[in-house]
Amino acid sequence: MVKKRWVFRELVKDNRDYLGLMSYALYKHEKDETANGLREGGKSDEYVDQALENFHDQVLMSPARLNAYKQRAATLIDTALKESTANFEAKYSELEKQLKEEYASKHKELEQSRTALDLREKDLRKTEKKMRTEVVNDIKLSAQKYEPPGFWVGLFKWLISGFSGVAASVLVMVITFGLLTLGDPDSKHQLAVSFLKGLVGLLTGESLG
Repeated sequence: MVKKRWVFRELVKDNRDYLGLMSYALYKHEKDETANGLREGGKSDEYVDQALENFHDQVLMSPARLNAYKQRAATLIDTALKESTANFEAKYSELEKQLKEEYASKHKELEQSRTALDLREKDLRKTEKKMRTEVVNDIKLSAQKYEPPGFWVGLFKWLISGFSGVAASVLVMVITFGLLTLGDPDSKHQLAVSFLKGLVGLLTGESLG
């Protein structure tokens, strides 16, 4: 008994034989078209089944037809790979273009921001320099306009200013004592004693009796 042959076994080596699987798909497609054509022609199911069996046997007996399926499958796979590669390259090119444009835009914005910051920094330096110059000029002008007060005016201001402590009181007593001693010579001794008591009391905070 002759072992039955199958087209699938002749075209496909294993489940990784993609060329063979594509070849068998083309065979099945042609076989299905043959069946549909016969049914549309009004042929009975028995006639269609016999015709398909004959179609199967004819393919098996024709190495040229088996090889033709493989060649067509190789062409289809090659075309599909080329189209996929072309589509991938087109999408990659478009993405690359978008990234370059985005980079250029961001780089331009960065340069503009950097330029604006540089201008701002220059303006701040100019303003700072101008303010320093104005302050120095004001100080110089004030120094030129300043007139020191006379001795007695300065002494009076010193006495009535916040510095009204012990030193100012002592100075007042000394001046008063000097003025009083210009009078009667007989009273100089008594004035001196009173002055010394007042000075000691002022310095020590105690009253001398």
